[in-house]
Amino acid sequence: MLPRLQALKALLQTRTLRLPLPHRVSSFHTSQTLSQPRIYDSVRSTDTFHTLLLTHTTSSTPLITYWTTSYCPACRVVKPLLWRAVEGSNEKIGLAEVELDAPGDVGELGLRYSIHKVPTIMVFVRGESVGEWRVEGGDERMRGKALESKKGWGSGGGRGLWESLFG
Repeated sequence: MLPRLQALKALLQTRTLRLPLPHRVSSFHTSQTLSQPRIYDSVRSTDTFHTLLLTHTTSSTPLITYWTTSYCPACRVVKPLLWRAVEGSNEKIGLAEVELDAPGDVGELGLRYSIHKVPTIMVFVRGESVGEWRVEGGDERMRGKALESKKGWGSGGGRGLWESLFG
Protein backbone atom coordinates (compact mmCIF):
# COMPACT_ATOMS: atom_id res chain seq x y z
CA MET A 1 0.00 0.00 0.00
CA LEU A 2 1.16 3.51 -0.69
CA PRO A 3 2.35 5.49 2.36
CA ARG A 4 -0.33 8.18 1.85
CA LEU A 5 -3.05 5.55 1.61
CA GLN A 6 -1.77 3.83 4.77
CA ALA A 7 -1.74 7.14 6.62
CA LEU A 8 -5.30 7.91 5.47
CA LYS A 9 -6.49 4.44 6.50
CA ALA A 10 -4.91 4.85 9.95
CA LEU A 11 -6.50 8.28 10.29
CA LEU A 12 -9.96 6.94 9.40
CA GLN A 13 -9.67 4.14 11.97
CA THR A 14 -9.07 6.53 14.86
CA ARG A 15 -12.02 7.90 16.77
CA THR A 16 -10.51 11.29 17.64
CA LEU A 17 -8.73 13.56 15.23
CA ARG A 18 -6.32 16.12 16.72
CA LEU A 19 -4.62 18.66 14.54
CA PRO A 20 -1.31 20.27 15.62
CA LEU A 21 -2.29 23.89 14.96
CA PRO A 22 -1.12 27.01 16.81
CA HIS A 23 -4.68 27.89 17.84
CA ARG A 24 -7.16 25.87 19.88
CA VAL A 25 -9.05 23.14 18.00
CA SER A 26 -11.86 20.90 19.24
CA SER A 27 -11.56 17.18 18.77
CA PHE A 28 -13.80 15.44 16.23
CA HIS A 29 -15.52 12.18 17.15
CA THR A 30 -16.65 9.83 14.40
CA SER A 31 -19.22 7.84 16.35
CA GLN A 32 -21.67 8.35 19.15
CA THR A 33 -21.21 6.25 22.28
CA LEU A 34 -24.39 5.23 24.04
CA SER A 35 -24.15 4.80 27.80
CA GLN A 36 -27.86 4.26 28.37
CA PRO A 37 -30.97 3.46 26.32
CA ARG A 38 -31.84 6.04 23.67
CA ILE A 39 -35.36 6.47 22.30
CA TYR A 40 -35.52 8.30 18.97
CA ASP A 41 -38.26 10.30 17.29
CA SER A 42 -40.45 8.40 14.82
CA VAL A 43 -38.71 7.40 11.61
CA ARG A 44 -40.55 8.87 8.62
CA SER A 45 -37.92 8.56 5.86
CA THR A 46 -35.42 6.01 4.61
CA ASP A 47 -32.60 8.53 5.13
CA THR A 48 -33.42 8.83 8.83
CA PHE A 49 -33.58 5.05 9.19
CA HIS A 50 -30.24 4.52 7.46
CA THR A 51 -28.64 7.24 9.62
CA LEU A 52 -29.85 5.53 12.81
CA LEU A 53 -28.72 2.14 11.55
CA LEU A 54 -25.27 3.51 10.67
CA THR A 55 -24.97 5.26 14.05
CA HIS A 56 -25.69 2.03 15.90
CA THR A 57 -23.47 0.00 13.60
CA THR A 58 -20.46 2.25 14.23
CA SER A 59 -21.07 2.34 17.98
CA SER A 60 -21.68 -1.45 18.14
CA THR A 61 -24.98 -1.02 19.97
CA PRO A 62 -28.25 -2.79 19.12
CA LEU A 63 -31.10 -0.85 17.51
CA ILE A 64 -34.64 -2.02 18.23
CA THR A 65 -37.10 -0.93 15.55
CA TYR A 66 -40.84 -0.91 16.18
CA TRP A 67 -42.72 -1.14 12.86
CA THR A 68 -46.22 0.31 13.03
CA THR A 69 -49.00 2.18 11.23
CA SER A 70 -51.37 4.91 12.37
CA TYR A 71 -54.44 2.64 12.07
CA CYS A 72 -53.11 -0.32 14.13
CA PRO A 73 -54.94 -0.75 17.48
CA ALA A 74 -52.53 -3.45 18.76
CA CYS A 75 -49.64 -1.06 18.09
CA ARG A 76 -51.08 1.43 20.57
CA VAL A 77 -51.13 -1.29 23.26
CA VAL A 78 -47.64 -2.66 22.62
CA LYS A 79 -45.82 0.68 22.18
CA PRO A 80 -46.01 1.92 25.80
CA LEU A 81 -44.95 -1.51 27.09
CA LEU A 82 -41.91 -1.57 24.83
CA TRP A 83 -40.98 2.05 25.61
CA ARG A 84 -41.20 1.41 29.38
CA ALA A 85 -39.11 -1.74 29.02
CA VAL A 86 -36.37 0.13 27.16
CA GLU A 87 -36.47 3.15 29.48
CA GLY A 88 -36.23 0.84 32.50
CA SER A 89 -33.27 -1.11 31.20
CA ASN A 90 -29.63 -0.26 31.76
CA GLU A 91 -28.54 -1.68 28.40
CA LYS A 92 -26.83 0.35 25.70
CA ILE A 93 -29.55 0.19 23.04
CA GLY A 94 -31.57 2.42 20.77
CA LEU A 95 -35.30 2.29 20.05
CA ALA A 96 -37.02 3.81 17.04
CA GLU A 97 -40.59 3.61 15.81
CA VAL A 98 -40.85 3.20 12.03
CA GLU A 99 -44.17 4.54 10.73
CA LEU A 100 -44.87 2.55 7.58
CA ASP A 101 -47.80 4.72 6.48
CA ALA A 102 -45.99 8.04 6.94
CA PRO A 103 -45.88 10.25 3.84
CA GLY A 104 -42.72 9.80 1.82
CA ASP A 105 -40.51 6.83 1.07
CA VAL A 106 -40.54 4.95 4.40
CA GLY A 107 -42.90 2.30 2.98
CA GLU A 108 -39.97 1.02 0.90
CA LEU A 109 -38.30 -0.10 4.14
CA GLY A 110 -41.27 -2.33 4.89
CA LEU A 111 -40.77 -4.06 1.56
CA ARG A 112 -37.02 -4.35 2.02
CA TYR A 113 -37.30 -5.94 5.47
CA SER A 114 -40.45 -7.99 4.64
CA ILE A 115 -42.73 -6.33 7.17
CA HIS A 116 -46.11 -7.86 6.31
CA LYS A 117 -47.85 -7.40 9.63
CA VAL A 118 -47.83 -4.75 12.34
CA PRO A 119 -46.76 -4.41 15.02
CA THR A 120 -43.41 -5.98 14.26
CA ILE A 121 -40.30 -5.55 16.37
CA MET A 122 -36.95 -6.05 14.64
CA VAL A 123 -33.54 -5.88 16.31
CA PHE A 124 -30.43 -4.84 14.37
CA VAL A 125 -26.88 -5.54 15.52
CA ARG A 126 -23.95 -4.31 13.42
CA GLY A 127 -26.38 -3.34 10.66
CA GLU A 128 -27.94 -6.81 10.34
CA SER A 129 -31.36 -7.97 11.50
CA VAL A 130 -30.82 -10.53 14.29
CA GLY A 131 -34.36 -10.97 15.54
CA GLU A 132 -37.93 -10.27 14.57
CA TRP A 133 -41.17 -10.59 16.53
CA ARG A 134 -44.72 -10.11 15.30
CA VAL A 135 -47.36 -9.49 17.92
CA GLU A 136 -50.38 -11.41 16.63
CA GLY A 137 -53.62 -10.50 18.36
CA GLY A 138 -51.79 -10.93 21.62
CA ASP A 139 -52.50 -7.69 23.42
CA GLU A 140 -53.12 -9.56 26.68
CA ARG A 141 -50.28 -12.02 25.98
CA MET A 142 -47.86 -9.13 25.45
CA ARG A 143 -49.08 -7.33 28.56
CA GLY A 144 -48.70 -10.55 30.59
CA LYS A 145 -45.19 -11.23 29.27
CA ALA A 146 -44.14 -7.67 30.07
CA LEU A 147 -45.47 -7.84 33.64
CA GLU A 148 -44.05 -11.33 34.20
CA SER A 149 -40.59 -10.42 32.99
CA LYS A 150 -40.42 -6.95 34.53
CA LYS A 151 -38.59 -8.44 37.52
CA GLY A 152 -35.59 -9.29 35.32
CA TRP A 153 -35.11 -5.88 33.67
CA GLY A 154 -31.88 -4.25 34.64
CA SER A 155 -31.19 -6.75 37.41
CA GLY A 156 -28.10 -8.26 35.81
CA GLY A 157 -29.63 -11.71 36.17
CA GLY A 158 -28.42 -12.81 32.76
CA ARG A 159 -31.67 -12.10 30.93
CA GLY A 160 -31.45 -9.55 28.17
CA LEU A 161 -34.17 -7.01 27.46
CA TRP A 162 -35.58 -8.73 24.38
CA GLU A 163 -35.22 -12.19 25.91
CA SER A 164 -37.26 -11.08 28.90
CA LEU A 165 -39.92 -9.57 26.65
CA PHE A 166 -40.16 -12.22 23.98
CA GLY A 167 -38.77 -15.41 25.48
